[in-house]
Amino acid sequence: MSALAYNIVDGITWGAGNAMGHRFVEFFAGPRTIQVVSSEPQAVAADSSLDSCGAHNKAFADCLNHSQSDISRCQFYLDLLNQCRRGSSNA
Repeated sequence: MSALAYNIVDGITWGAGNAMGHRFVEFFAGPRTIQVVSSEPQAVAADSSLDSCGAHNKAFADCLNHSQSDISRCQFYLDLLNQCRRGSSNA
């Protein structure tokens, strides 16, 4: 039983010492920050109707967000989006 207790206490002290060491370094060097930089350009939509109907798509999404995803309140915006997509595919 004493070996188990020793291992538990050893793990706790190692973890506490590790955390204190990190805080000590952060005190002098400042907190660690991670910045994600993408080297690849943004993916371009293959379907041109997505670009031409972006405003309608955004209006529909905003309506859904404001109406707690109640699609019946956003039917007008959905109709406009579908009409835009149909018009883009015919052109």
